[in-house]
Amino acid sequence: MRPAGNQKLRGGKIREAFDFGDALAHQVRSLTIDLYQHGRAKAAAAGIVIADTRFEFGMAGDELLLIDECLTPDSSRFWPAAFCQPGNSPPAPPLPDDVVARTSEKYIEAFKQLTGRKLLAPGASNLRWVKVSQGFCAAGVDENFRAGCIFLPDMRKTNTRALERFFPALLAGLLLGLTGAGYCQESGDRGSVVAGWWDGKYLTGDWFGARDALADRGIQFKGKWVGVYYGVVDSERGSRGFFDQDLSFDAEVDAAKLTGSPALQGWTGFGGVRWRDPRAASNPNTFVEGNPMFNPGRYQSGTQWRLTHFGLGYVSGEVFGIKSFLTLKGGWLQPQKDFIVQPLSLLFVNNAIGSSKGLSYNMPWSSSLSTWGGMLQVKPSNDLYLRGGLYMAAPQATASGNHGLGFEGYAQNPSRNDLMMMAEAGWTPRLGSSRLAGKYAFGGYYFGVDAASFDGKSSSDGVYGFYFQADQMLFREPAAAEKPGSGKSFKAPALPAPASSQGLSMFSYLTFAPSDVNLVSFYFQSGLVYQGLIPGRDSDQAMCAIAYGSYSKDRINALQANGVTDQPNFTMVLEADYRIHVNAWSYVQPYAQYLVRPNGTDAVGNAAVLGFMVGLAF
Repeated sequence: MRPAGNQKLRGGKIREAFDFGDALAHQVRSLTIDLYQHGRAKAAAAGIVIADTRFEFGMAGDELLLIDECLTPDSSRFWPAAFCQPGNSPPAPPLPDDVVARTSEKYIEAFKQLTGRKLLAPGASNLRWVKVSQGFCAAGVDENFRAGCIFLPDMRKTNTRALERFFPALLAGLLLGLTGAGYCQESGDRGSVVAGWWDGKYLTGDWFGARDALADRGIQFKGKWVGVYYGVVDSERGSRGFFDQDLSFDAEVDAAKLTGSPALQGWTGFGGVRWRDPRAASNPNTFVEGNPMFNPGRYQSGTQWRLTHFGLGYVSGEVFGIKSFLTLKGGWLQPQKDFIVQPLSLLFVNNAIGSSKGLSYNMPWSSSLSTWGGMLQVKPSNDLYLRGGLYMAAPQATASGNHGLGFEGYAQNPSRNDLMMMAEAGWTPRLGSSRLAGKYAFGGYYFGVDAASFDGKSSSDGVYGFYFQADQMLFREPAAAEKPGSGKSFKAPALPAPASSQGLSMFSYLTFAPSDVNLVSFYFQSGLVYQGLIPGRDSDQAMCAIAYGSYSKDRINALQANGVTDQPNFTMVLEADYRIHVNAWSYVQPYAQYLVRPNGTDAVGNAAVLGFMVGLAF
C-alpha cells in the first residue's frame, strides 16, 4: 500500500492516503515510530545517524504483521554522526577517474556477454551520452541498428554502498530493456529474457516499460483473445468441426492518477470494443439445431466489430468503516457486467452456463447487450450490498448489424423503446477459520418491450422474472508451511504464508418467470470447480456443470391447442472441462458437452461436442 507520488504524511493524512481505518492507521503509525526510536537509539550509541528508513507491514486476517527486513543498510541510509550537519547530507567519498572508467567498461562488456551485441563506448558516433539527474543516459543504436538506452549513475556523487545496490539492477535493465522481452531474434543465451517474458502477466510484455509508465499515470490497456474448437461428434445432422474466435480490447483511466488531483479520487473512465468471427464455419449452434439459449458456443451473438461499452464510474473510499461504500456507473453499459456476476460459470464454454443464465430466451440478455443506463450500489456493511440499474430497453438490441452503435435504441420505430430495470441484493461472507469466500444474491429484472401472451388473449408491457445465486468455496487446501524470516532484520519474525487459492468451490443459480409471456419459465445451473487438483499444477482448474431449462407450460398448451404434437418440454446440458494454465497469460482447456433434447423436443437428436478452448491475455 503506497500513496500516489512522494508525499510527507502526518497524522490523519496517513488514513486518507492508504484508505484504511483510523484504528489501523494509528496502530501502524505507533509501531513505526516505536521501531524507529529503538533503532535510532542503538545507532546513536555507535556514532551513526539513521537518515531515513522504511518499515513494511502486512495483514494476516485481522492481525497486523511486521514483514521484510528493517533497519538494515538495504532499507535505510546510515550516516556517520561526526560528518552530519543539520539540513545537509554528509559528503560521499570521492571516486578516482580510473575507477569510474574501469567500472563503466566492465558493464559495457557485461552487456555484450548477456545480449551477444556490442554497445559502443561513450564518444562513438552512434551513441550519445546526455547528462540527466544524478547520472548519465546513453542513447543510440548497436552495430545491428537496434535502438536502446542505458543509464549510469554519476559515480563521483554517490557512495560505494549505493553502487552495490545499483549494479544488479543495471544488469537486469540492460538485458530486458535492450533485448526486449519476447523478441529474441538472435542465437545465444536468451534464457533469462525468455523467462522474464514467459513469467510475465501479458503476452506482449510491458511494452519496453511503457505499460508500467502508463499504469503509473492511471492508464491501463487490456486485450484478450479466445479461440474455441467445436468438434460436433454426434447430432441430428451428423458430425462436423467448427472454430470460433473472440477478440476484445478494454481501457480504463484513473482520473486522480492522470490529473494528480485528489479531488478526483475514485473516478474512472472506461471503454471497450471487440470482434467476433462471423463466418459460417465458426458457428456450431445452427448445426446442432438447438434452442439458442443452450448453444454449444457463446461467441455467436453480436459478431464482427462491436462497441461494447464506455462511460464513467465512481467508487468511494471507506465511509462509516465500510470499504467501497458507494459505487456509481453511467454511460453505454453492458448490464451483464454488473448483475448476475458469477465468475466460475464464465470458465465454461456452453452459452447457457457461461452467458445466457436462463434469461436470453425471454429477453436480450448477453454480453452483446449494450445500452444507455446507470448502476448504483450501496453497501450497508462490508459483506452486504444493494445494487440497482436502470437502462434503455429496445427490441433487437443484440443484433450483429448494429455493431453496438444502436444509440437510438430501436431506430426503425423509437416509440418501441422503453425501460429495463434490474435490482440485486447480496451477501459476500468469508466463512470459518479458512475464510471461505461466498456470494449469495437475490434479484429481479424487468424488460419493458411489448409481449403478447401465448394464448393470444392478452398482452404485457414487458417481461419480468426473479433469480437466486449461491456461490461458495467449500474447501481450501492448507497453505504452504510458514517461511522463516530472511535474517536481515534485527528481529527476523516468521513470515506467514498467504492463504491458498487451491480447493473446491461450487456455484449455483436459478431463475423463474411467469409462463404466460416467457419462453423459459424455470432455469437452473450448478457446477463444481477444483483448483490445484493435480499435484504440481496449482493453478489448473478441473470443473463440471449441469444446466436445465423448463419451457413455458402456457406455450405448450397453446401449441397443443393449435395441433402441434411435439411441444418443447425441457433442455439439459452437461459439460466437463480441464483448464491448463500454461502461464499467467495463456491457457488451454479441453472440454466435453452433451446436450439432451437441444430444442426441447424429441424431434431433434441429442448432441455431443468435444473440443478445446485457448485463451491469451495481451
